[in-house]
Amino acid sequence: MELYEVLEKRRTYRDFSDREVSDGILKRIIGAAFNAPTNDHLRQLEFVVVRGREKIARVIAPLAKNMAAFKELVAEVDESGDKDKMAMFADDLPLAQTG
Repeated sequence: MELYEVLEKRRTYRDFSDREVSDGILKRIIGAAFNAPTNDHLRQLEFVVVRGREKIARVIAPLAKNMAAFKELVAEVDESGDKDKMAMFADDLPLAQTG
C-alpha cells in the first residue's frame, strides 16, 4: 500500500467493541508507536494498560468529573471565535476517554 493510500484511509474510531485486545496485539501497536516520528527523536512515551471495565472507570473518573467544568469553561472562554468547533471538541473529548 502506498503512503498516500494509507493516509487517505486512516480513520479515527470512537465506537469500540467489548472484545479484549490480546497482549500480542498491544505489543505490536506499542512497538509501532516507538517507530513513529518524533520531535528531535525524543522518546518520552509511557503506556499503561488497564483491563476491565471497573478498573477503566476508576482511572477515567477524575477526567469525567472535570468534564462539566471544562464544558462551562469552553462556553465562557472562546478565544477562537468558533463556538461550533469548541462545542464539538467538548462533546468529543469524553468519547475519546471512554473507549
